[in-house]
Amino acid sequence: MCVAPIIVSEPSPHHFTCISNVFMIFYIRISFIKSVLEIHIKWWGAWLLIVQFLKNIGVPSNLESFTWSVATPRHKVLWASQDTTSPPRDNILP
Repeated sequence: MCVAPIIVSEPSPHHFTCISNVFMIFYIRISFIKSVLEIHIKWWGAWLLIVQFLKNIGVPSNLESFTWSVATPRHKVLWASQDTTSPPRDNILP
């Protein structure tokens, strides 16, 4: 009686390399996005602290409207322009 050998194919090292490369690419992308967000949040917080300090020492409020127009998205600028406690900000809207 002749018994055929059972061949068990194992994944090649190249297969593991491809999988690890894919995971490495995702890890690098996630790390990059995380670092960009952290830098943006730190910059935004520092900018708000500077503006608050300048307001506390009496710098005119047109600096605040400049901050809103440069550093915030359009919907926040529209929301800020409806603030009744600050001077009119008609120069922000087109």
